[in-house]
Amino acid sequence: MNKFYKEICKYYEDIFPTNEAQLNFLNNISDGKDYLDIGCATGLVAKNLENLGKNVICIDLEQSMVEEARKKGLKVYEKNMLELDFEEKFDVCYCIGTTIAHLEDINQICSFILKTMGLLKENGKLVLSWVNFKPFILKNDLFLGALPTLGTKVKFTRNYYRENSKIRFNTVLTTENEKFENTQLLVPLLVDDLISFVNRLGLKYEIYGNFKKDKFDEENSPSVVFVVSK
Repeated sequence: MNKFYKEICKYYEDIFPTNEAQLNFLNNISDGKDYLDIGCATGLVAKNLENLGKNVICIDLEQSMVEEARKKGLKVYEKNMLELDFEEKFDVCYCIGTTIAHLEDINQICSFILKTMGLLKENGKLVLSWVNFKPFILKNDLFLGALPTLGTKVKFTRNYYRENSKIRFNTVLTTENEKFENTQLLVPLLVDDLISFVNRLGLKYEIYGNFKKDKFDEENSPSVVFVVSK
């Protein structure tokens, strides 16, 4: 079990509390009831959706997150996000919080999207969200930028650095007594990469700058919300 994730799990919902705009977006994106949460973390989003009447199946790779999500009474599988071997079909699959950028490269991301689209019912939707990397990669420095520090009970800092063709994402969790650090290489996924791919598949898509549905601006929007429809 990854020690960093074991520790962050204890404070995860203080760092990432319920985002009402995100919850409303996911709840209202479909009249259907069957949802798949890919990378559910502690299951807060999934549980909130269940409370609104959705049926949510969850997956996460980290054992500590899976155990915490199961405490909420959720149906959770400890799976890699490429292991989408479900017999069920879903109205909505969602992969949020920049989880998609943890895959190996753009080819693996495209494979993930293709496999996920196969799990959707007719008129189903795939919702993806990630940090807008465009402002970062336009910089020439090794240090690309930081996101706002989060947490009330703890301090959670997030910094981005250039590392060859990828982005090194450095996170530090500081509690009252200890400090835990984690580094993850991310694919610098750009909107144009996905537009090209979904166009080749003949799929429909919508793009927003956040879950409030503000217009996406590639140089200024802090995030990307990308919805692919069958």
